[in-house]
Amino acid sequence: MSSSPNRLVTAFPWLFDELDPEEVASFVEQLEPRQVAAGSTLIRHGEPCDTLYLLPEGAVAVSLGDGEHPIDLDEGDSLRLVGDLGVIRPGPASATVRAVEAMDGYALTHASLVELLSGAPSRPAARLLLRLAQRIALRVRDGSAVRFESDAVGHGHLRGLLGPTDVNLGELPTALSSMPRHGKGLGKRAPKDAEQRLIEMLRKEPELSMLGDTALVAIARTVEICSCEPGTVLIEQGAVADGAYYLLDGSAAVTARSEGSHFVVDRRLEPGHLFGQIAFLLAGERTATVEVSEPSTVAVFYSAAITWLVDGGAAGAPTGAHVLHWMAGELADDARAQNDRLLQAWSSRKA
Repeated sequence: MSSSPNRLVTAFPWLFDELDPEEVASFVEQLEPRQVAAGSTLIRHGEPCDTLYLLPEGAVAVSLGDGEHPIDLDEGDSLRLVGDLGVIRPGPASATVRAVEAMDGYALTHASLVELLSGAPSRPAARLLLRLAQRIALRVRDGSAVRFESDAVGHGHLRGLLGPTDVNLGELPTALSSMPRHGKGLGKRAPKDAEQRLIEMLRKEPELSMLGDTALVAIARTVEICSCEPGTVLIEQGAVADGAYYLLDGSAAVTARSEGSHFVVDRRLEPGHLFGQIAFLLAGERTATVEVSEPSTVAVFYSAAITWLVDGGAAGAPTGAHVLHWMAGELADDARAQNDRLLQAWSSRKA
């Protein structure tokens, strides 16, 4: 099977729009063609997963759980992209994906993605990261408002775990720079040594650990670092805003409540936590309230600054793609944890 850019462009317009045909062709050459047999398992729940599958045609069946009675989530041709969590940050698969019929597809491993991002990431690679990050953000947002239903055979249908449809993604901003900057000042500018502390903390993040000092300094100098007093509201549930926050020191409390929700968020954030990525990526409303609990220092990433970095920035190094990779990785961990909670909740209902 030969790689065909036209097949992928037709199947994934939300991924390849605004890219030149030459860029798309170059990107497709980096993918591994896969012939998938009917009945074969692409991904198995709970097993290590590090591969993204792009399936221009065909149908797959998705189920949750690894016992004798798995929860059937969906079957059909609406899921053309699976494995997004694993390719971003490898880990245990959240579901089992089985081919209903024979099909020709493409695969991209985590190692190949990292290779695409090495040196100067191409526009298609940066575009892929943005769209995958948005897709995972939609999954986490929608999964937090999941509803349970019982079907005719007694299995549950957990909505929100499959990820968004192409229609959802087609309605999203195609670039972070299209998002307005919202919000008021959080507090006073942090001392100069806070920038160096930010650099050292970023160096420890898995998706940023390969960057050199120049790139990390470029990232640090595009963010706003603030000292905040107890009681400062960093994020207010329902508000429109575009900042993503990284807690350097201190702590903050997260609360999120909505009528009819099965889960009430009430937890504490410690240094090293990244939060606010959902609104940052989706140009939408905040899904929770975050209030500073003690004197704290936070770094704020704004969409326009990250877009500038994606485009190359002053140093000519498009480090913004790596920032998007990091944000998507944190959301991938959130999505896995959310899926585990939902499965446990469903299991307790069936017990």
